[in-house]
Amino acid sequence: MGAFLDKPVTDKHTFGEESKTMQGVHYAVSSMQGWRVHMEDSHVHKLSLNLNPSQPPNASPLNDINIFAVYDGHGGDYIAKASAEITVDTFINSFKQNTNVKSEPNDLIKTLLIDTFLKMDEKMRDHPKIKNGEDNSGCTAVCGVLTIDSYIVANAGDSRCIIIGENGEVKFTSKDHKPDLPEETERISKAGGYVSMRRVNGDLAVSRGLGDYLYKRDQTIKAENQQVSPLPDVTIIPRSKSDLFMVVACDGIWDVMSNEECGKYLLDKIKSGKNLKQMAEDLLDYCLNLNSRDNMSVIIVGLPGIESVPKASAVQSFVGETMDVEDSKQKPKSSNLGSQPISIEATAASAPATTAPSSPRKGTAGNTSADAQKN
Repeated sequence: MGAFLDKPVTDKHTFGEESKTMQGVHYAVSSMQGWRVHMEDSHVHKLSLNLNPSQPPNASPLNDINIFAVYDGHGGDYIAKASAEITVDTFINSFKQNTNVKSEPNDLIKTLLIDTFLKMDEKMRDHPKIKNGEDNSGCTAVCGVLTIDSYIVANAGDSRCIIIGENGEVKFTSKDHKPDLPEETERISKAGGYVSMRRVNGDLAVSRGLGDYLYKRDQTIKAENQQVSPLPDVTIIPRSKSDLFMVVACDGIWDVMSNEECGKYLLDKIKSGKNLKQMAEDLLDYCLNLNSRDNMSVIIVGLPGIESVPKASAVQSFVGETMDVEDSKQKPKSSNLGSQPISIEATAASAPATTAPSSPRKGTAGNTSADAQKN
């Protein structure tokens, strides 16, 4: 089957955690290799980052930052893994270099996210495997940041973040970057490239992302103006008490499910009494049954609005503990995953090794199967 296995790898790598500083906020992440020969996704989840440790967590948006990112690799997993490993440190270092910037906290976080994407792309270019031409991989990148009063969403490529509000309605979605969009085509053309078959130079199906240095060779122009740009679109969205979920996921989800379908699906699951880890795993299976042929990774961030959703007579907390309806209206119970939250979980969910050859660049013309042309 070329870039695909004879049967999908359905083992899932799942983790959940509850915020100890932001009441009613918890998350679950799950990933599955699926039909692809290799798993090329990575992800980051970092709770309760305080950029001003001398102040309490609720003093400012800078005092309780929660970062959730998904990196969807193509042409290999190297750039996706490397991106996940350096995300949080690059973000913190960017803050240290911008302490004199006079702006509102959420506007500053927006600036930091843009700088983080550009700095990561610049830093990875100097990795030995990149410089000697051994690796030519790239990845799309989407990052959702949750503060005490806002969401700040950064996106480069076609991974996506959506925010689901009351009654499962989608109140925000990030914008996919495809080469045939007018503003993307214009930039690609100015950088010496072209768009054919809705692909950059007839090959790559996304027009923004990290890595992909074969499309970033013009040393006379800035990184953000290259054929494939690492510059993210960043949006600030105010939080509401009725918000239910923030979902950060790769295109293996969005290829087969609309934003609205995802909102309704998760609302139905929470009403039925499922916890977030179950919901994340169920979502991957559901998309596989809808014939998603890609790697799949999803982070579901549960928000305080969940508490007001009517549930079945017996529900489970996000870590899988059973409690009655009255208990379910309270703050979720502490996780049994350990007393200390992890500082970063950068995961490329590895699956059993196969003897099949490495897949060609995902989403490129090198894939000859029908679903490879989905973009």
